[in-house]
Amino acid sequence: MPRIIFYIGNPVVLIPKLYRCSGEHREIDGCDPDILKQLPDAYVEFFTSHKSGVTMHLLQLCNQLLSSGLSLCSIEEITRQRYEHNYNEMKRRFLKYISIKKFPKLPECRENFKHISSTEMDWPVPSVNLFLSAILSKFKKEEDTFKKLFSSLAAEWLACDHTYKSVASVGFHTSTDGKWPGLNNMKVSL
Repeated sequence: MPRIIFYIGNPVVLIPKLYRCSGEHREIDGCDPDILKQLPDAYVEFFTSHKSGVTMHLLQLCNQLLSSGLSLCSIEEITRQRYEHNYNEMKRRFLKYISIKKFPKLPECRENFKHISSTEMDWPVPSVNLFLSAILSKFKKEEDTFKKLFSSLAAEWLACDHTYKSVASVGFHTSTDGKWPGLNNMKVSL
């Protein structure tokens, strides 16, 4: 089954090979996520769900934009705008090329390549759910590596910054007089 793979510049259609089991007469898609999980990361430059996918380049851009404070909905809109811009750029280059080459069917080509605005075209973009699935899948792949790395590192110092002060609201009521000493008045030993 063809899948749309979302790239930074524009979406592409991935038509995977179908494998057929001789005994069960089942067909297995070459881009099935369960199969791709078994391959080394160097061979797979995209994440696929059961219907669509995202390239690692777009996923890295998504992570950078999330780190900058944008929401996934904003990233979805930015991706749509990029696709529309790239479509219009390809259209401009195509029309320039055919005008230079002086094709006999020039008016017909221009008519077929109409201007498509964002209101007329529902640009295919990766959904918020697809971004979330890709981010979580990437994290799950790397989770063991992070755990091994952080467990191998030894702490040399402990930092108590402004968040340390927030424990002032943590405490208890004393049983004798019902006062709230909080943790600011208590000695904290580490």
